[in-house]
Amino acid sequence: MTMNNDSGKQSYQAFRSPSTLKVTNIPTAIDPKTGKPIILWRDIQSVFKNADSIRNGEFLVPFMIDENLEQVIPLRIVHHPGVVLDVVVDTIGQTISTGEDVHLSQIPSAGKESKGYDDQLNQTVATPAIADNTIDQSLIIYPKTIPEVSQSSFMVTHNLLHNNPFHTVMSGQAIIKQSMDQHFELLKDEMDKNKELQQQIVEMQG
Repeated sequence: MTMNNDSGKQSYQAFRSPSTLKVTNIPTAIDPKTGKPIILWRDIQSVFKNADSIRNGEFLVPFMIDENLEQVIPLRIVHHPGVVLDVVVDTIGQTISTGEDVHLSQIPSAGKESKGYDDQLNQTVATPAIADNTIDQSLIIYPKTIPEVSQSSFMVTHNLLHNNPFHTVMSGQAIIKQSMDQHFELLKDEMDKNKELQQQIVEMQG
């Protein structure tokens, strides 16, 4: 409650914020126990948002305490007539309170932005598979003439690239059979050559 002092005039306490240096006068109230003029902390906070403490020059102005050294509720400070008290403002709290709406507005909403992000993510994940398929096709070179064994090996590789296990197994068996047939053919040719050579030697000795 705001009351007059002993002279019958309303007393005020001058406050200023270091950031603006603008002086604001807040009316005092009378403490019911001491009868002295006081300034309620809530009145200071109503003028100076995010007020943290009060200083008189280099000295901290403490809140009033009772006989048990507990702060009197509601919080209050003693009147300092003829003095301009400095209000220390919590700049971190002020930044949060003034910038909260801006920061929240910059966060993508789950309904709109997240869907676009998911689509972009899915597209990013799916792109390598398409690219790999393209690379595989571009790396496959079909020569005009390929040896039979090499051509079969090439088909096995081609089947592996295209994930066809049945054709891969069949091609592998064909390679083994074809390789064995070629070895037998070579062995037969060598034996025929040796036979002819032996026959020539016999004829020369005769």
